[in-house]
Amino acid sequence: MAEISFSGLGGGVKFSDIIDKLVEVARAPIKTLEAKKANYQDKITLYQDLNTKLLAFRTRVNGMNMPSEFTVRSAASSDTTKVTAAATGTAATGTHTISIAQLAKVEQETHSGTSSKTASLTASDAVFQYTYAGTQRSLTVTAGTSLEGLVDQINGDSSNPGVTASILDDGSGSSTAYHLVLSGKDTGYTKTISIDSGTTLSGYTSAAFTQTQGATGSVVGVNGYQSPQAEIETHSGSGVTDSSTVVNNSGSSKAFEFTYGGTTYSVSVANGTTLSGLVTAINTAAGGKVTASVYNTNQLRLTGAEPGLSRTIAVTSNTTLDGTSSTIDFRSSTFTQTQGAQGIERSTNAVSDVVTGVTFNLGATTSSSVSVTVSTDTSAVAKKIKDFVTDYNDLVKYILENSAYDAATKTAGGLLGEQPAANVLKQVRNIVTSQIPNLSDTYTALSQIGITTGSDGLLVVDDSKLTTALGQDYESVAALFVDNGTTDGVAHQLSTTLDNLTSIVDGPVHLRKEYYTDQITEIDEQIARKEVEIEKYELSLKIQYAAVESLLSGLNAQGSYMSTQLGFMLKS
Repeated sequence: MAEISFSGLGGGVKFSDIIDKLVEVARAPIKTLEAKKANYQDKITLYQDLNTKLLAFRTRVNGMNMPSEFTVRSAASSDTTKVTAAATGTAATGTHTISIAQLAKVEQETHSGTSSKTASLTASDAVFQYTYAGTQRSLTVTAGTSLEGLVDQINGDSSNPGVTASILDDGSGSSTAYHLVLSGKDTGYTKTISIDSGTTLSGYTSAAFTQTQGATGSVVGVNGYQSPQAEIETHSGSGVTDSSTVVNNSGSSKAFEFTYGGTTYSVSVANGTTLSGLVTAINTAAGGKVTASVYNTNQLRLTGAEPGLSRTIAVTSNTTLDGTSSTIDFRSSTFTQTQGAQGIERSTNAVSDVVTGVTFNLGATTSSSVSVTVSTDTSAVAKKIKDFVTDYNDLVKYILENSAYDAATKTAGGLLGEQPAANVLKQVRNIVTSQIPNLSDTYTALSQIGITTGSDGLLVVDDSKLTTALGQDYESVAALFVDNGTTDGVAHQLSTTLDNLTSIVDGPVHLRKEYYTDQITEIDEQIARKEVEIEKYELSLKIQYAAVESLLSGLNAQGSYMSTQLGFMLKS
């Protein structure tokens, strides 16, 4: 339909203004609905904010509703340069002693060096291959790559298993001043680095690298248990007079083989080798991991380099120095464990699973035991209780302020008359202010430890009384809050209640928000229907008043014609 407009020729009457006023009157119910909708939206916002405060309070009580969560322990070391410690609420109070025989370290492999870090390492494409912690990587080193470029390539490799490359300038200015250093990411015996046989980059094969630091785990003894010590195996000396005694006179080479810490060492013992020569051969093969020596002039002794339960020495069945064919018998049965391998081994310097709830952070080895004392941190517990009171007051104050009526301004809070909000307040208050059922300890209510309700309905803490209670009977204070198996403390009761109050299935706050959301949806539908009705009403008004204007306009035209004719008649 074409737009209906008014010319204003209907006797000077502005019909468009009349229609606007009539439509405005017709829209009054919509304005009422919009005001109601805004009110419901405000209530949804209020309940959303209430839910946020309930969730915050729930988080607070969930952090103190069990003995291990309520309790705060502190751990003090007698020598923080050797070890520091941290304790959780599961730790028992008391003093522990710890001896540290070895720190966990990462492995480092250092190249023999080159004269420049920017000059090309290779004139043609080559391969640099290495393995870290059992994962092998093969990198294609393109022609013209420098030492700096190789470092960037290793570090930028998206499949790098955990090796960091760097350049060490030894300051000598010599042809070997710049060294490629490969460092492992993690500590522990299994986090080793090897340069593998697939390497074709000239000058960078395994022979050019030296292990400047081996991958190790930490080794400790705690409370006298597993005091760290290395294993010692001593040969019987049977058939041996002194260090010059020939141990292999068979006419051919024989084998002496042993394992240490899971690694096998094989020693070829040539014909004519003496006990002294066997010692030298073992030390060469073991590379410092095991030390061979002559004990009591005629006994071979093997001593491990490292303490720890896994650092055991065992002669294997592949040993052919077996007492036959003019050889001395050095099979495993001829050795006696003089000292067993001891020491609690861990892969890192943070030892957290030896004493329940206590983490020992190792800093240096010790020559004597260090004491670590675990105690209850009552000041931290007091802060936890005060934080509980703060969050409780924040929740209660929010409900009270939004449920109040201001007589001076005659305005009511958005939660006034809202039963779900009132029930939340009632349930939370009842738990906090009531005595704990079945509790027969020194304290049975929060008021007895200095937590009371003020005239404004909020909790007040008497610091002095709380501190005294914590010092005199800590366990009874804890029982007021936690679930100790026989009684249900305030925090544990609140935890259950708040779970119910904040449930997104049938929690009262959630259901109330859903109710108002449904009401808003219904109002939107009513408004939409009324908008259609008003649009039709406005159109009908325009049609009616357009007809009136047309009629008036015609009458005006007739009157004007008659006035003109009358004027002519009078002149004649």
